[in-house]
Amino acid sequence: MAPHLLAQNLEKCRKLDKRMSEEETRKRRLRRQSRDWKEYLLCCKKCSEEACTSFDIKRYNKSHHYVCLQSFCDEKIDIKPHHKPGQMDDLYKLGKIYCSSCAKDWGVLAKFHDLNIPVLKIDSFVVYELKPDGSRGNAKVVKKWINAPFTVEDVDVIEDELSYDVDFESWN
Repeated sequence: MAPHLLAQNLEKCRKLDKRMSEEETRKRRLRRQSRDWKEYLLCCKKCSEEACTSFDIKRYNKSHHYVCLQSFCDEKIDIKPHHKPGQMDDLYKLGKIYCSSCAKDWGVLAKFHDLNIPVLKIDSFVVYELKPDGSRGNAKVVKKWINAPFTVEDVDVIEDELSYDVDFESWN
């Protein structure tokens, strides 16, 4: 094939790839916008205990999804010391959080400055769309937060009233 024809074919392919990529990006943006208004319920994957709704979750530093509901900490979780405590970006892993009903691992309790916050693993939950009457709709199992059927609000600062008190003396 002549070099000028090869160059033309490559240019056509690049334009086609760019057009397809732009179309995929537009579709992804529309999907994300269409899912913003719905409320979802996160339930324990093992026992179906209701944990929280999608509106109770915030995202810090574009990766750490935490529950901003004090009753979640008080009623829904049990905490045990983390077997590998350590730094995780701006957060320090203090303990593991478990479902209070069945002891399924739900994530970690992390320290941010002087605040203790529950950071969730989405793959520990089944996500249900909430119907207008409050009943559960379709169920979805999600392995990564990026694939969740809802958008989580990003925050730059974690509000200080969300801290969960932990009795560290009882861990020793």
